[in-house]
Amino acid sequence: FFRDAACTDKIATWNEGDGNFGVGYVTNEDGASVMTITMQENGLKEINESTAVHNGIHESGYSQCYLRITYSATLTEDAVLGNTSNDNEVVLTWKRTNTEYYDTLKDCCHVYVYGVDLEKQFSDEEGNFEKVQFTVCNDTDKYYVTAELKDGIYYVTGTAEEANATRFVPNEDGHIRIKGMEDDAYIFTEVQTDEGYTLLKDSIHITITADGRGEYCNSWADRRTSDANFSPRTPRAFMTISRTTSTPTLPLLLP
Repeated sequence: FFRDAACTDKIATWNEGDGNFGVGYVTNEDGASVMTITMQENGLKEINESTAVHNGIHESGYSQCYLRITYSATLTEDAVLGNTSNDNEVVLTWKRTNTEYYDTLKDCCHVYVYGVDLEKQFSDEEGNFEKVQFTVCNDTDKYYVTAELKDGIYYVTGTAEEANATRFVPNEDGHIRIKGMEDDAYIFTEVQTDEGYTLLKDSIHITITADGRGEYCNSWADRRTSDANFSPRTPRAFMTISRTTSTPTLPLLLP
């Protein structure tokens, strides 16, 4: 709830599970997802009787205030990467209990997503990729990326603290392919490698940027490791970072 139409002056935030409203989900025959919000007694009481805005003399509760509804949508493997937007059309329909007609608002969210292909190599070509793990951290907001592996590709599902971050494991060819990343700065850190090999000394820093119109993506990686072999600032929807190499650990021989 907000005092202003621009939704900058917040009064209160309600979340699903607070007991202020109920939510139901169904999928229509045309594949559209429908979320139905039903007000509960506690929520109606706050809307009508809250003193956070009015003193109750002339107006009460959240009268003359604004309500913003937010939701989360999941991008599937069919999402288009790069300079083509994934459009999520939304129709909000609501009515007051004392009226017989419905009001409708329409909006469209344009989502741009990108991909990264990280290739892991061992300097002697003998290491086991299944023993390697990377984490991906958003360098701006410091959250860690979570993802689901499907058919050899990781699809981003959300964010987490470091302890619950996804451990990205290369495939049999040494590639970690991730789809669904936002334009931002990220840090790829090798947190586990095969026995007898050293971890990468430096993390890999990349930056994915979209231009001011939000219609095209320039993706590039900042060269931070001597073993990385890629061209900075190469426009791509799916960025490739190759040759992140681990070196075998040599035994210490004592006389």
